[in-house]
Amino acid sequence: MRRISTATRLIASLLVALVLSLGVLPAGTAAALTWYPKICTGFTGCSSSGYGNAAYSGVYTTSHWGQYRGHNCTNYVAYRMIQNGITQFITPGSGNATTWGAQARKKGVQVDKLNPEVGDVAWWDNTLMGSSGHVAYVESVNRSAGTFVVSQDSWGGDFSWRTYRISEVSGFIHVGNKTPFGELNDLKAGTGQVTVRGWTIDMDKPTSALKVRVYIGGPVGTGERHDLVANLKRSEIGAIYTGTGKNHGFKATLTTELKGRQKVYVYAVNSPSGTNPLIGSGTVTIADPDPVGSVDTLETLPSQVRVAGWAADPNAPKSSLQVQVYVGGKQGSSTAEVATTTTGSKSTAAAKALSGAGTNSGYDTTFVTSKRGRQGVYVYAVNTGPGADALIGKGTVTIPDPLEFTASVAISGTVRVGKTLTAKPSFSPAVDLTYQWYRDGKKISGATAAIYTLTPTDVGAVIKVKARGAMVGYVTKTVTSPGTPRVALGTYTIRSNPRFTGTTKVGKKLTVHTGRWQDNGRTLGVTWYRDGVRFKAGTSKTYTLTSKDKGTRITAKVSYKRTGYKTVFKSTAATAKIAS
Repeated sequence: MRRISTATRLIASLLVALVLSLGVLPAGTAAALTWYPKICTGFTGCSSSGYGNAAYSGVYTTSHWGQYRGHNCTNYVAYRMIQNGITQFITPGSGNATTWGAQARKKGVQVDKLNPEVGDVAWWDNTLMGSSGHVAYVESVNRSAGTFVVSQDSWGGDFSWRTYRISEVSGFIHVGNKTPFGELNDLKAGTGQVTVRGWTIDMDKPTSALKVRVYIGGPVGTGERHDLVANLKRSEIGAIYTGTGKNHGFKATLTTELKGRQKVYVYAVNSPSGTNPLIGSGTVTIADPDPVGSVDTLETLPSQVRVAGWAADPNAPKSSLQVQVYVGGKQGSSTAEVATTTTGSKSTAAAKALSGAGTNSGYDTTFVTSKRGRQGVYVYAVNTGPGADALIGKGTVTIPDPLEFTASVAISGTVRVGKTLTAKPSFSPAVDLTYQWYRDGKKISGATAAIYTLTPTDVGAVIKVKARGAMVGYVTKTVTSPGTPRVALGTYTIRSNPRFTGTTKVGKKLTVHTGRWQDNGRTLGVTWYRDGVRFKAGTSKTYTLTSKDKGTRITAKVSYKRTGYKTVFKSTAATAKIAS
């Protein structure tokens, strides 16, 4: 409080005592306040009535925070702040109570006219109470009645407890568990979404990011709740509330199931506890986020269902969309069969029904189902982004049984190693077939074409082939051919006969050239003859003439051998008579 002379203080004390004894205020202030009777007066009187003073009665003659000693509103409140561990937020020894609000704001302390809490400072400036203002310590709050109770001391008066109205203060200096404050700066809605932007601070934890709760469709406890954290950079807020940092902003796009015109409420969450104040609200119109579409064609074929139409999602109107067709039950049914297709065909209906929808929003799909007879068909557009899958069409159909092929298969070709066998199917109606060849009843690995070449492994075996036909609307059918005769050995084709080279004289060497034949290089046998009488056999293709050969003619017989084939024998022409 400001310094004044002792005489002036004495005169003022007498005037105040007179005013208080009469129950009135000086002119210009009485009309602004509602004066409730004091609950108690004096340290002893209040104590005997059960209203304490936090031991101030023993130290009130001591200066606290540099305030004037004795009965003095600022000295008492300063004492209570010290007792509560509150850091001094006023300049020591200067300023009346009327300046406390301004000084508190400069120190980053929240000051407002809302949400008083126990332990806060109630503050009246000199426009509401006296020439120097007044401060008091909040002891209790009755929000429903709009009142609060304080303990207070008075310059030139005495200690007391009294009731005041919440609306009739210059402000509450929120100390201790302070009530958070902030603003909702922006509120808008989209398709299945609401976007909020703003800031909030709690002076109990001035540099910490505060939680924010958004309720869509109703106030706290009734609306759809969304939790945020105010940790985004808002430098301009930090500049106003010094010492709080820069990161107290929030901005979020919230997905909601609510649609149409809705009220939105935004609350700051008190830290560590206490009242969660409403920092903003507004009304938005939320567009329906669910997909839209139609079923324009619903028909059946044997064992098939065909559906066609269009579908689009407001969240991504130009993107392709999945469409699910359920037969025999709705989405989620455990007994229904489901087929999935994707939009991509041309459609003009989508663009007319949904703004921004692409021209490729059509779908047309035919799928096979095991369901038969009368069945319900349900078509859903699969949602993307906010919203849910949407039923875009339904109907009832009768699904006929599948048709059957008239089918058989036979084998043509020579049943001998090296030759090819060909499957000769007869399916009506004509259909693409798959094949599998069998050797003595066992699958031949890799033999899945219409033509099969017999190998040495097949010698002596019976060969069969199975043909399988599958077509939408028909029962898949597999038929087996009759077996072939047992596979015979193959035969070689010898392209040229063997012949000799060398000199037909005793002591000279003869060499057999085996000629050209299939799979040249297989094991060969050579048997040598002298005037038709065998004298040597083996695999050697050379022979050195001896004296026994003098005057005779030499021939050689070559055997051509290969697994799975008949052995072929070919002889050379006889040499001239062997000379000495």
